[in-house]
Amino acid sequence: MPRRQKDPYYHRGEPGPWSKILKVVAVTLGMAAIMAIGWSLTLLQPKKIKWDDPGLAPTGDIPPQDSALLDQSRLLEKQFKQAEQMRDITSDDLLNLKQAISLQREYLYRTHNHNLADGNSRIDEMTASLQTYEAKPLRTQSLALESQAQTLESSNDYEGAKKLYDQAATLEDKIMHDDVKGSLYQTSQQRAVALHHKVEYLTALPMFQDSNNAETAAKAAVERKDWPAAMENFTRARDLQAKLNQKFSEMSFTNSGRLESLSREVAALRSLPQYQVIQKLLTQARASDTTGDALTAAKFYQQAELQQSELINNFPDSRFADPAQVVAIEVERQTAMSHPLATEILAQAASEFDDLRHRRIKPAQDTIPVLQQKVAHFHETYPRSTLIGDELQKRIDYLNYRQADLGVIQDQAYSMLLTVPGQQRWLLAKEEVPQSLYKLVEGGNPSRNPGPTLPVDSVNWLEAKEFCQRLSWILARPVRLPTVDEFRAALGPTDSLDVAATTWNQDNSGGSTQAVATKSANANGFFDLLGNVAEWLDQPESMDTSVAPIIGGNVQTGAEALRAAPMATLAIDSHNPYTGFRFIVNSDDTIPVMPAPPPPPTDTTANNTVQAK
Repeated sequence: MPRRQKDPYYHRGEPGPWSKILKVVAVTLGMAAIMAIGWSLTLLQPKKIKWDDPGLAPTGDIPPQDSALLDQSRLLEKQFKQAEQMRDITSDDLLNLKQAISLQREYLYRTHNHNLADGNSRIDEMTASLQTYEAKPLRTQSLALESQAQTLESSNDYEGAKKLYDQAATLEDKIMHDDVKGSLYQTSQQRAVALHHKVEYLTALPMFQDSNNAETAAKAAVERKDWPAAMENFTRARDLQAKLNQKFSEMSFTNSGRLESLSREVAALRSLPQYQVIQKLLTQARASDTTGDALTAAKFYQQAELQQSELINNFPDSRFADPAQVVAIEVERQTAMSHPLATEILAQAASEFDDLRHRRIKPAQDTIPVLQQKVAHFHETYPRSTLIGDELQKRIDYLNYRQADLGVIQDQAYSMLLTVPGQQRWLLAKEEVPQSLYKLVEGGNPSRNPGPTLPVDSVNWLEAKEFCQRLSWILARPVRLPTVDEFRAALGPTDSLDVAATTWNQDNSGGSTQAVATKSANANGFFDLLGNVAEWLDQPESMDTSVAPIIGGNVQTGAEALRAAPMATLAIDSHNPYTGFRFIVNSDDTIPVMPAPPPPPTDTTANNTVQAK
């Protein structure tokens, strides 16, 4: 096969570097040629003449007849300005000013816009003066119309006032159109906006007043039970308010809340017949319930509940379309149905609590589990009934939980009680609550210095109150924290008190709490009213509910300081290692053993504007 002849532009069968360079140079030269041709063509096109180019201005002197135009224009302008300074401008003056403007324009045209900038500036200045003087009569007329409109508005002739305000606004619009370069343009913009707004205001005001009057008439019709008139007027009031909201959204007459309220009134009136049926059914149900006919009462309640659900579906915007009413009716129905079982439970609970009050522990322990099961069944069957309240259920559940310890707790609690001097029916614990009793009642011990015979410590006021409540369930008697007066009555005078013998204090305690009742009792038979641990008291009515008082000092209080029975306040949730408590019990057997029944359910529609009367 013949060998390829050597070529400096080729390398191993491929184009060499010189070949590539020549191609690039050829492409570049071609593009340059194309651009040169395009530029040449643009030079051949006709140029746009700029008449204000100084190079195109006519050379030589301006013809006399053209100069005369300029001179006459300037003379007329000068005469106008002199008239401004000496007197009021007349229509002839304005005609002269118009002629000056016309002559200036003619001069610029004939001289091919020679000295164009200066000439146009003169034209603008003269035009502004002309437009201002032409607009002044319109402004005077506009102000006069506005004044007349204000007079009519003050006499409540809103329609007449609106027409005059509208005419004044039209004049201001014309001033803005004609006086573009004049001095009145800016103020006309502001006045036109204000006057147009006044027209809108006087258009909306009668509608607003009409709507309010219709609402007042509707409420009066409700009072006299004229339902067609009430419907007509509430509907008119609503429709007018809707129109105000839609057409005058930027004004103070718009009120979405009022529209919603009026809509509810209209819907309520539409639903009134059905609402009256519901009220009649409820009246029949409550009457049957009062006579003990629970089944008949439940039937009427169920019908009322169905009617209420239907009303909500048919008239969702009605103020009577309250889903809470369905629940309230169901509460009454279940309450009526649960009467027999509730009566049985309440009678058994009363017997149970009477056994506990009189310390008949064995019968009480036998009946508590049965009673607890009945209460659980009651709430499963009638979860909305109000006859067995949460307080009673918690009480029975707690007694069932602590039934094995009821006798021990009662024995220890009663062994601690002494009559408060001057208080025949109130018995105060003669010693601070020991940790053993607290643990039996509460099931736990918060104390930081543990020991069964030591006073419970680090217990806050809320926990002390809970202890008293649970102990009251076990004793079936009122139990609470003592008041400051009851505490001081038990303490008695301290002037001659042997503080060292009757208190654990800073001097003899070693800084730690000691077993209760190990010091001598005071003259009234009470132990540790001073020292050992400070004691929570009941809150006075005037006290901030976030704090509660403590009294008596503690093991870190000096002996002589204890004699004054020092008091302080702590946050009700604070856990102080030197604070405990004692309790006081009411021994009056005439106090009911059962809690007060819960209040009856209330009608959530009682305060509605439209009612079934």
